[in-house]
Amino acid sequence: MTEAIPRLRQERIVGYLRELDAGLATLEQEKVDRILGDPERVDLVESGGHIAARATTSGRVQKIAEIVFRGLRAEEANFLRRKRRIGLFGEIDDDEFLLLNAYDHAYSASASQAWQLIDRPPPTVIGGSPEQLDNEKLYELGEQNLLRLGLLEKRLHARMGDGYPHFDRLSGDFESQLQ
Repeated sequence: MTEAIPRLRQERIVGYLRELDAGLATLEQEKVDRILGDPERVDLVESGGHIAARATTSGRVQKIAEIVFRGLRAEEANFLRRKRRIGLFGEIDDDEFLLLNAYDHAYSASASQAWQLIDRPPPTVIGGSPEQLDNEKLYELGEQNLLRLGLLEKRLHARMGDGYPHFDRLSGDFESQLQ
């Protein structure tokens, strides 16, 4: 373990730096020199490296490098907000990222494709196995994490007539739709 884990972290960071280097290679040398001479931009690279070290897939490392590269090449960047963005990406897992992407495409023509990528468990039924219950709860925790981070929000359903949202006793919450 003491050899395998550091080696994996090193490989992830090297992959991240390669992806970032490939992006920087598309820029003029003068702009690259300005980027590397700016402490805020270097801090953004370091923040991305910390998150990339914990990434579990090469696709996730590529996404992290892309987020950081976009932040680096922006002329008038608010680096505190760009660092916050990379931090948010570090707080969600790949499943939550796919879920967030599906909600983002919910009203577009590509909505069905985005939702097909989601590994949504079937609804649990009375007498369902503990594994089925766990799978559904873990899926719901992903949605709750996105709500907690402010990346999704609830739209309450108003009842006909009085316009107030309906309280669902079974769920213990108001009827709503995520968006």
